[in-house]
Amino acid sequence: MSSHVTTTHHVPGDLMDEIKHDHREFEEFYTNYKRAYAAGDEKEAEKWFNQLVWELSRHMVGEELVVYPLLDATGPKGKEMADKDRADHQKVKKELEEIHRLRDPDLFEATLDRMMQDLRQHTNKEETQDLEYLKQHADKKSLENAAKAFMYGKKMAPTRPHPGIPNRSAALEAALAFFVTPLDKLRDMFTPFPKEEHVPYQPKQEEHAKK
Repeated sequence: MSSHVTTTHHVPGDLMDEIKHDHREFEEFYTNYKRAYAAGDEKEAEKWFNQLVWELSRHMVGEELVVYPLLDATGPKGKEMADKDRADHQKVKKELEEIHRLRDPDLFEATLDRMMQDLRQHTNKEETQDLEYLKQHADKKSLENAAKAFMYGKKMAPTRPHPGIPNRSAALEAALAFFVTPLDKLRDMFTPFPKEEHVPYQPKQEEHAKK
């Protein structure tokens, strides 16, 4: 069965740290993909690409279920921020969907690089604006609860991009529970991912089980 990886030193708990941790993983997985691709190791490159898509898909849904509704609740400015983030997510999901259809290696690389550029702009906005705004306008208890809900949301999230599904919390949650996530997890069983021995990572479910 496929294995998903994450850093072993990460301790869950703070919402801001959770989100930033995921952002760093995106860069790590992308770098590993590019390194394997440059070395001509197509199988290894495919594994790291799959890992990037797996983690990115779960992260986006976690934010759509938890973080953006929290921003909405802070008032008009927070809602404006959340709506911009939802639009960013939709763009990245469509780019990922397009990448999966491509067969030309050069076009695949160019589209993936463009997606990463868009993703970096989005994550930079989140870290420098959105998360700072939440720190100032959401109470401590709400942030603590949101951190737990974010981790739970990622566990129930699909592991593939689904741009056709609404990214508003209530509609999204219904779609995940009854249709999308079970199919994605079935596909994961037949998808190659990086093995634990390649890097100092371990499967997420094992790490969290130890907490």
